[in-house]
Amino acid sequence: MIDKNWFYARESFILRVRTKAPSTKLVEILPDGVVKMDVHAVPSDNEANVEIIKYFKRFLGRRVSILVGKTSKEKVMKILEE
Repeated sequence: MIDKNWFYARESFILRVRTKAPSTKLVEILPDGVVKMDVHAVPSDNEANVEIIKYFKRFLGRRVSILVGKTSKEKVMKILEE
């Protein structure tokens, strides 16, 4: 289980995404701080990005934004203040 406080202590983080997974979930935080995530959606028509943003809104109770990597499997995410 990944602790929400890890995210609350940061303004941004790197997210490595695997699309077309059986379910959408956080997998692990690597020693270098990269967050691995499985996403059920396909990476077309922005579907995976929308699913990522919705997931973090539910998980953290805060909105996130994709700063870099909207068309990449590796993204820089910013946690927005509510």
